[in-house]
Amino acid sequence: MYCIGKDWRKLSSVASGSGDGVVKAWDLVSREEMFSVHAHEGVMKGLCYTVDGRLLSCSTDKLIKLWDLESKEVQPKSNSFANVKPVQTYVGTQGYNAIDHHRNDAIFATSSSVIDIWDEHRTQPTATLSWGVDTINAVKFNQTDTSVLASAGTDRALILYDLRMTTPISKLVTELRTNALSWNPMEAFNFAAASEDHNIYIYDMRKLTRALNVMKDHVSAVLDVDFSPTGEELVTGSYDRSIRIFRTREGRSREIYHTKRMQRFPIICRIWLTCKACSQSSSAWMQSISCLVVTMGMFDYGGQMPLIEPSFDPPVNNRNSITKNTSKNSSSICQRYDA
Repeated sequence: MYCIGKDWRKLSSVASGSGDGVVKAWDLVSREEMFSVHAHEGVMKGLCYTVDGRLLSCSTDKLIKLWDLESKEVQPKSNSFANVKPVQTYVGTQGYNAIDHHRNDAIFATSSSVIDIWDEHRTQPTATLSWGVDTINAVKFNQTDTSVLASAGTDRALILYDLRMTTPISKLVTELRTNALSWNPMEAFNFAAASEDHNIYIYDMRKLTRALNVMKDHVSAVLDVDFSPTGEELVTGSYDRSIRIFRTREGRSREIYHTKRMQRFPIICRIWLTCKACSQSSSAWMQSISCLVVTMGMFDYGGQMPLIEPSFDPPVNNRNSITKNTSKNSSSICQRYDA
């Protein structure tokens, strides 16, 4: 599994994309597969939900496709999705690395060697943004100031764009490459950057020359990062095969999750944030960490069917166990959960 998209309108919905081009949509409450289609011939690189709940997918095959998950052709119980066709297909000139949708309008952005801005109702980009980068591997819209988006490239550049001017507005060259970005949903100016130097940096887009906070604890490159809906915490996935939870204003992680089942891919942290749908308050959300434990072993990384039927009641004597530690005290008692 190479990418995950979460529906910000209802956090019980999540979509996954695999290396063989298959897109699946899941309901985390019922734990059922709601949609499945062989969407692309290349490796899936990005998924995002539109404002009206449809799904956009992009791949290395130079195609972007729009899917209607509530189409009458979709019949999950029959396990037959061969006849499902995309609502719209957008043909590009290069393979795509990432995709993200505007919070309010029918606009989305894709990244390759440039940033393309698309209108859902047009088959060609409405604008193309670039600032001398090689390959752009991440692009994210600001969730509050929705005209602003950020990108990270392989040339170590963090670039901010403003759609109102259709031009780049600021650029920062870091020491090592940035792998992922996430905007704080409650603080419009702040965003997090996951870096190859094992750290996570919090920046204020008004002053990129200095990081507001540096979060440390990972022992290998940080590959993904995402904020909680409250903006008070964030979760990270690293090449060291661990997931860590940080408080936004602290420099060290408060919890770490690791298991032998986890591969060197960071996308599970996106599922973790989606699992907060099972709670109604921030305090209950903190207690829903068991959802993470179950979800980490839920998918086959080849992108096919679920490996197991997950359960929130941990069975006994299961060899696939997950250990929960707190980083503040290395001698603290560990709690074991079995997926």
